[in-house]
Amino acid sequence: MLKKLYNIGENFYNFKELKLKEIEKSCCENEECKVIDFDKVKEKVVQSHNLQTISSCDGLKFCFHDEIIDFIEMKSIKKIEDNKIKKRVNSFDFEKKIEDSLYLLQTILHCGYFSNEEKKLFKRIMKRYFIVVDIEIERDGLQNIALTLDFLSKVSNYEEVKVLLRSKIEALELTYLVKKPKLVSCNHICKVLCK
Repeated sequence: MLKKLYNIGENFYNFKELKLKEIEKSCCENEECKVIDFDKVKEKVVQSHNLQTISSCDGLKFCFHDEIIDFIEMKSIKKIEDNKIKKRVNSFDFEKKIEDSLYLLQTILHCGYFSNEEKKLFKRIMKRYFIVVDIEIERDGLQNIALTLDFLSKVSNYEEVKVLLRSKIEALELTYLVKKPKLVSCNHICKVLCK
């Protein structure tokens, strides 16, 4: 089922894999793992099916061996001014991004290439949602050498940023068999995709 969806996407909907760092709005400057640039897919689906412009996640990874789809949403935290961090984080609409991304895939599934049985199979495929940020989440911020002095000077309370992001993610109510989102940093995302 996933292979067929990927092939249809490749032939008709701009499923093109790029290194994560090459995606247009990527906040991950060094990541080499390849994902589908889902914004390009969104543009093609919207154009092909005369839809209004909608949101989408930034990247998509098909894990054929385990029958998993990984959705990737990237957010740059380093570029947000200290006094605007709380407001910006609260404005992130992670739920809409995943709902619209699923809607885009559903639109592809209903384009005439898939049987009803294949559509049912899609519902059972595990879907994971990763929110990727350009600050270290996995370790204590003070011990992280990748966290620059410049960033530390802009953010007075690094722990508050992590707490804000985690609470925003924990509050999400997702359907469609999407696992609870995971917050990961850029330097860890390639280690968890398809794992």
